[in-house]
Amino acid sequence: MEQKQKPSSSKKGLIFGLVIIVIGFIIFLMLKTDDNETVTVKPATDTEKTPDVESSPEIVDETTDVETEDTLTTQEDSEEIARQKALEAKLRAERLAKAANLYAKGNALYNDGNKEEALKILKEAADLGNTEAQLMMGTMYLNGSGGVEQDVNLAIQWLLDAARAGDVEAQRTLGFVYSSGFGVAKNFKESFKWYRKAAEQGNSFSQCELGNAYTYGYGVKKNPGQAAKWYLKSAEQGEISAQYLVAQAYENGTGITQSTEEAKKWYQKAAAQGYQNAITALKRIGN
Repeated sequence: MEQKQKPSSSKKGLIFGLVIIVIGFIIFLMLKTDDNETVTVKPATDTEKTPDVESSPEIVDETTDVETEDTLTTQEDSEEIARQKALEAKLRAERLAKAANLYAKGNALYNDGNKEEALKILKEAADLGNTEAQLMMGTMYLNGSGGVEQDVNLAIQWLLDAARAGDVEAQRTLGFVYSSGFGVAKNFKESFKWYRKAAEQGNSFSQCELGNAYTYGYGVKKNPGQAAKWYLKSAEQGEISAQYLVAQAYENGTGITQSTEEAKKWYQKAAAQGYQNAITALKRIGN
């Protein structure tokens, strides 16, 4: 039988080298696997989570500066607005004072018979906002008096200026113009509006006319209660027509609690001023 030949020393060296290479490769793979493993981070303790106040960087609060600037700006704006209002009030007062002086001068000239010169000065005063001058201009043009021709449209413009500024006589006059159709088409709604404004300022004539508006539905829905209310307000100021009308309301219990005694009282007041219908009414119901 043939004997097997033992490996030579060169072959042994080769095998040993291969073994070393394989072992090195395995070690390399193991090291690489460790590098790819997920690193677990230990949760921070409460002490670690709380930053050191002394070591924390200083935070600059810019909001305070912005708010301060806004406050200063708002304050400056308010002061500027106040200055503007004060200046406007001063100029208005000066303008109205000048207008009042002009009206006094123009009215004096008018009363002295110098109507042409008076008209120029009164118009200047009216243009500056003097309500008395505006009313006077409106009345002159409405009636065609004072050296001017009648011009109802121009009269209404002047009356409106005065009425819108609160002049009670201008408001009453406009109420009359629109209710009577004096130079214009009748307009009961406009009439009611202006009579009401004047009535609320205490004008007795307008209060009586407002009562009529509520009685007959002129520019407003009929309302006997409101009618009696305004008749009474007017009567208390001595308006003769209102005294008679509120007496009728008391006698008939129209819009007010019926009272013969109150009716007599107001009939007597109207009769004392010579109101014939009131005198007749007293004879009918007995003194």
